[in-house]
Amino acid sequence: MLMLAGAGLLWIGWTGFNGGDPYTVRTDASLVVLNTHVCTATSLLTWLMLDIIFFGKPLVIGATQGMITGLVCITSTAGVVQGWAAILMGMMSGSIPWYTMMVLHKKIGLLK
Repeated sequence: MLMLAGAGLLWIGWTGFNGGDPYTVRTDASLVVLNTHVCTATSLLTWLMLDIIFFGKPLVIGATQGMITGLVCITSTAGVVQGWAAILMGMMSGSIPWYTMMVLHKKIGLLK
């Protein structure tokens, strides 16, 4: 439960960080906030769906990792991409790190 509280605070803070980047209240700031939420939620859901498909259950740590990868992915481009691109970025940031952490590490023996 504490991990989810920390993850929620991180998401809120990151939204303020990204949304405050244009330094003014205008449509750019609202686009940044919207893209931040869309990409992060898509990444989180992608990670959870992959956990469910391959391991049969969603994991709290997986949700947190998907959230963080989505936040990191969208930060540099949140104000310049369209909504469909934020969704695509979320799908990529939820699936590529999931694959490297859950499949490749086990294949090469780093995770037991």
